[in-house]
Amino acid sequence: MTTASIVRSIVEFAVGALLIVGFIYERKFIAFEEKMARIIAIVRRELRADKQEHISAEQRRELEHRQRQQILDSKCSNPTRSTRGYSGSGVYRSSVSSSNSRVA
Repeated sequence: MTTASIVRSIVEFAVGALLIVGFIYERKFIAFEEKMARIIAIVRRELRADKQEHISAEQRRELEHRQRQQILDSKCSNPTRSTRGYSGSGVYRSSVSSSNSRVA
């Protein structure tokens, strides 16, 4: 006999023994199954709630980070001076380019 056939025989014997025990103690086995089903349902519900709390906390942190970033951006920009049309050299550009303003 090979090792695989020995292991297979042991597993088949265990399954048969468990079936017989299951028939003998059927009521207790059903009660055990129902108890385990309730426990599994409770654990799954708690895990799902923990996951939701984790996601909510992560979303709150992200929102707070965005708000802080907006505050910093607003403090860094100068609201009294408009940069629209500003070339950076102290001269404001007109909205019409110089090539378009020449008359031929």
